[in-house]
Amino acid sequence: MPMPKGYHIYKIDKEWLREMYEDRQMSTTDIASICNYSARQISRLLTEFGIKKRSRADGAKTERSRQKGDDIDARTGIAGNRITADN
Repeated sequence: MPMPKGYHIYKIDKEWLREMYEDRQMSTTDIASICNYSARQISRLLTEFGIKKRSRADGAKTERSRQKGDDIDARTGIAGNRITADN
């Protein structure tokens, strides 16, 4: 059963978000789908945490690179990272 809209399974930690966005080069859409957030909410968190957002051109380059298989699957090993249950 899908979670209700607006219900967040996870509370996002700054370091976890930085790792996903900068180190693993995940898109805001990909991060949002993992956490049951919207891409807009992830974008706002990037701003709130002071994480520099990629330009649209840089985002397109990253996406093309991922499609070619140049990047490892960023979803592998998500469990156990610094993401905590929202109580």
